[in-house]
Amino acid sequence: MTLRVKIVERRAIELLNMACDRLPDIAGYTLIGVIEREYQRARQQNPAWAEGSVLERAIDAMDDAALQWRPDGVMPAGDALEVVQAAKNDGFDLFRLALSPLRERAVAIEKRRSLYESSSGVFEGLRRQLIELANAFEAQARARLTPQQQDRAVELAALMRGKDWDRVISTNLRDTVLASSPRADIVFDPAHWPGVDAMAIEGAITDCHLAYSDLCRVYDSLTDVKKQELSPAGRPTP
Repeated sequence: MTLRVKIVERRAIELLNMACDRLPDIAGYTLIGVIEREYQRARQQNPAWAEGSVLERAIDAMDDAALQWRPDGVMPAGDALEVVQAAKNDGFDLFRLALSPLRERAVAIEKRRSLYESSSGVFEGLRRQLIELANAFEAQARARLTPQQQDRAVELAALMRGKDWDRVISTNLRDTVLASSPRADIVFDPAHWPGVDAMAIEGAITDCHLAYSDLCRVYDSLTDVKKQELSPAGRPTP
């Protein structure tokens, strides 16, 4: 959902709430007429309300509510307050029925946004941690290991700090689906690195792969419009 559409939906909720609040004070208007009257009043106070399809969205929501109340889906043309009361007598709250889908949609949208942003934040934090540990791993290797081991450690540290970090897989993930990626071609085994804090590196590699997998899963669950809004560059890259 684009920002423009979200604004329209939010204003449609505001419009229906305003119409509901004003209902007892307005006589001689149909229910749709009350909504239209409040829309025009809102436009006069804030011309930005003229943008988008706020009125149409609110009326569509009320029409959907009427469809739940009346089998023919036709909103009665009588006085708005009387129509609302007649629906309540039949056990239908028209404004609640109209507002519920809009509110639920707004909540669902924010939940998806929050989940994606949270997953992205977790992944970025773990990447920073892996970079810090890779630096420490290289420093320890230079101080404690043989020249040949040092060279290999420097290569591994460079990989874990850079964009190709996902080529390195931990022994914890060696037999999982994550290891089936064609990029995961290097297994980091702490047993091969005595004298350095290799267990911390292995844990960080595992955490990064799992966090990236979660982030991609959340991204793939989004609609195309939401993907474009939250990640204009496309699918998250390692």
